[in-house]
Amino acid sequence: MRRFQSSGVLGLFLMCMAAAMPVYAAETAQQIVISKAQLDAVAIQTAMPTPLTASQDGTLTLRGTAVAAPGAQVAVSLPEDVLLTAVLQGNLIEVKAGQAVVRLSSPVFVQLQRDLVDAASAHAMANRDLQRDQALFKDGLIPKVRLDRTQQAAIQANAADQAARQRLKLMGVPASQIESMAAGHLAADWVVPAPRSGQITGLESAVGDHVSAGKVLFSVLDPKALELRLYTDPANATRVRAGQRVTMEGCPQAGTVIGVGSSIEAGSQSVVVRAALKGDLGQTCVRVNQIVSAHLQLDKSDSSQAGAATSRFSVPSSAVVFQSGKNWLFVQNEKGFQALSVRKVADADDKAVIELPVSAAKGLQNARVATRGIALIKAAWQGMGVAE
Repeated sequence: MRRFQSSGVLGLFLMCMAAAMPVYAAETAQQIVISKAQLDAVAIQTAMPTPLTASQDGTLTLRGTAVAAPGAQVAVSLPEDVLLTAVLQGNLIEVKAGQAVVRLSSPVFVQLQRDLVDAASAHAMANRDLQRDQALFKDGLIPKVRLDRTQQAAIQANAADQAARQRLKLMGVPASQIESMAAGHLAADWVVPAPRSGQITGLESAVGDHVSAGKVLFSVLDPKALELRLYTDPANATRVRAGQRVTMEGCPQAGTVIGVGSSIEAGSQSVVVRAALKGDLGQTCVRVNQIVSAHLQLDKSDSSQAGAATSRFSVPSSAVVFQSGKNWLFVQNEKGFQALSVRKVADADDKAVIELPVSAAKGLQNARVATRGIALIKAAWQGMGVAE
């Protein structure tokens, strides 16, 4: 936000305006001539309007950020404290599912292997007992109650075996190595593979570090699985629906709207719009956390209701001035400021949404509007004789 330093007073400023400013009578715009020297004598701050829509072609332009889609990122953490003995793949490296990422060791790991061997052996014995008693019962040599007890023992042994395997799986041990351990081939350490194909992120620990239980060891992100998190003003939110087509510069047919927020975010006073990207466009067009500008193709009914050739902008509420039954913005230009008539369609906290014809909106592209020092500009403007 720009600020013009002030050391003058309002009376002197208005006297200069009365002598130097011609009147430009117009219904929707009026020029207020202010020289650079006069600007230096007053305190005026300006800000750039944020474009929200351009409904002439039936589209709604929204700004937002590219984020990882749900399920695009998988985090790896362990239930026990471990020692990081080797980093095999670092951050930002592309890996395939099952590819080794880190090597670990832990005293707990040895005990878990012993528990697996005991459980696997007991399970195998319980299965042999069950097969024997099934054969004996079939020949009528044992009662049904004995077979029931043997079946129950086999079920319990199987549960203990599976629990031992799952504990090792939670430690990140590959399934092939777990099978080898169950056969009695124990190891002093183990490697943790990537749970999916993608890019390694979040690997903050170094070799020799003790990684505490529950801490994220690393994550794997699919850079292709992205979506857009866009923001719209409450007035436009009713025009956005799931299924609407979304495009971006350089990404034709980039995706579709998949969700519209039912509430307003407290900080931005905006409604969140989620848009899914199609195919591999997420990798070729945008990256995670990239700021984007997306165009939503509105339904025909919403386009017609928006009015002919109008554009909407978000501006600080302090920039909107009510005068002579209309709302105005003071747009900075080479001659000073232009009073531009606008229609205020929404106002929340410190932000306002204004609408004006596309022809007039061209003057707001890359322009700045006054947000502080409004009283000085308005006083000078009224002294010129504003057309009612």
